[in-house]
Amino acid sequence: MLFVAARNQNTLRYSTPTSRRVTTTILKLLYTPLIFHQPKEPTFMSEYITVAKTSEIPEGQGRPFELEGQIVAIFNLGGEFAALDDTCPHAGAPLSEGYVEEGAVTCPWHAWRFDCKTGDWCDAPGGKVHVEAFDVRVEGDEIQLRKKDQ
Repeated sequence: MLFVAARNQNTLRYSTPTSRRVTTTILKLLYTPLIFHQPKEPTFMSEYITVAKTSEIPEGQGRPFELEGQIVAIFNLGGEFAALDDTCPHAGAPLSEGYVEEGAVTCPWHAWRFDCKTGDWCDAPGGKVHVEAFDVRVEGDEIQLRKKDQ
């Protein structure tokens, strides 16, 4: 349990040095923008991998699926499917829980919108904010994914 022993004119005294380090770390995390926008280890998938069935994803919605250790959101766009990394780069929200409209998903936490096919941030075209997108194909009733060619 963390607690501050005293507070005098913007000076904090902590009960132990460990308390100070932990509190400082927590404060840095709380005030660091894009805390979840950390580089991820690259995914090397040259082959399509079956991830889901078409019947598992209702039209106009997304669902999360695991793909080689990564959570991927698959969206049903009127019978056409698209897939993105399920983590919003702003604050780590699950994009699979977002509102899907006109080919874009809206983050359920802060309303950032991403193109379901490209992963581009819709509110700042050409910007640096991007979500990893995957190539999608449907074979029968199976949805298959692979990493997009870079």
